Amino acid sequence: QDSVVVCDATTLVKNENERDFYRFMFGTDSRYIDRSTFREVIEKANMPDNNGTSQIIRRVSYNELHEKNILLPSVYLYSPTEGIPICQVIDPELEVGWTDEFQGQEKVVTINQLSKVFSKCEFHVDDLHTLDTSRSRQYRKVEGPVVIIAVSTEEVLVGYTTEETSFLVAANLYPLKPVAGFDVRYFASLLLSSSVQRLLTELADTGYRSNRRLISSWAKLIRINIPSVEEQQKIVQETVLKDFAIQENHAAI
Repeated sequence: QDSVVVCDATTLVKNENERDFYRFMFGTDSRYIDRSTFREVIEKANMPDNNGTSQIIRRVSYNELHEKNILLPSVYLYSPTEGIPICQVIDPELEVGWTDEFQGQEKVVTINQLSKVFSKCEFHVDDLHTLDTSRSRQYRKVEGPVVIIAVSTEEVLVGYTTEETSFLVAANLYPLKPVAGFDVRYFASLLLSSSVQRLLTELADTGYRSNRRLISSWAKLIRINIPSVEEQQKIVQETVLKDFAIQENHAAI
């Protein structure tokens, strides 16, 4: 068949007794796959009643592969199928320029202004550092309101501003400017959701820490819903309350 089989093998780990044996014999806590269960699951992928709804394994046709590359199985198994690709609701990526192409008084956003906590994500342009003209680096010039993200294979950091003013963004970050009708606060809360964060970290390409790049087709793979403006505001408020509760729990500990 013109397809590949993808499987979330992390769900097929051996039972606790077997894992204890491997820890004793090999001195490792690594999780070992139960091969017999793995074979059974692979065989199910060929059955007619496996219509692609399985959250463990399914066939993916070559037409579904992105840029003819096979991504991590979880991208195919857990990616949302509803909504529209995020690329349809953000402005195209801006061109990169070097330090000497910008003026020295320009304000700059770096990874230091980003956070994984929603209540700490907002930044104000006047509070940013000005461009350091003594070092040659790459930046993008953006116009707010806009959301900025940094991605690694471990986490996603987010920042946003509601201000309608221009500033520079370090080239290793992603400025995402939503089209009209989107509240940047809703967009930021969406990017901090566990489901979107999981996909973003798995779509991070090679690189080190904050220098990791997302694969070129990432914005086509992540799909989002488009609620009304009122619903967006409601979701933002729910995120604020959830964030507050988490911080309260941490403070209590």
